[in-house]
Amino acid sequence: MHAADRVFSDTSSSRIETVPDRSFPSNYRTPAVARRSRVRIVGVILALVVSGGVARAQIPSVVDSQAVPADALAGIVLCPAVPVPLPASVVTVTVRSGPGQVMPNEPVFLVFNNPANIPCPTQVMNGITNLQGEVVFVMEGGGCGGLPNDVEIWAGNGPTLLRQFTAKSPDYDGGGGNHSLGLADLVEFSSQFLGATPPGCHDYDNDGRVGWTT
Repeated sequence: MHAADRVFSDTSSSRIETVPDRSFPSNYRTPAVARRSRVRIVGVILALVVSGGVARAQIPSVVDSQAVPADALAGIVLCPAVPVPLPASVVTVTVRSGPGQVMPNEPVFLVFNNPANIPCPTQVMNGITNLQGEVVFVMEGGGCGGLPNDVEIWAGNGPTLLRQFTAKSPDYDGGGGNHSLGLADLVEFSSQFLGATPPGCHDYDNDGRVGWTT
């Protein structure tokens, strides 16, 4: 007889039986307790999934984000930054996930799609938003693209395409890579300004007139 067995005496029949010891280990849980534990675990997992879903839902909103002054100009103004950048070429991108919901520490980057627009070698192509959800780009370059997606602005880790802009520059022949304003640029500007040729590459706010009013 094993030591773990218990001895019982039946006085009516003088029989002695050995019954296996059915005491439970200290970490044993009854089926009801086990079921309650499983329910709690499932609840924790669901809470993590839901919270993770909320975090993943925080993506940049095209509607609520801004690119100033490019939004008002309906385009990007490229210009050599020397000696100083044109105010219209300094673009502040504000990334939001919804109305008033700024997104700090979000990556933002530029994409130049048109070879007619040549960024300067010093052009910064990416940045991280600050606590106000903002990042500033000085749009250094030249050339006249004329396509609706000459320059794109992307944001987030997805990433999300925030904006597509046509891009123009006072450096009209900047597509040749000279990155400077010269006589050839002045001749083209004068031609459009005087009406000899229709406004186009020097219509920087895309309102049908030479120059910009914003």
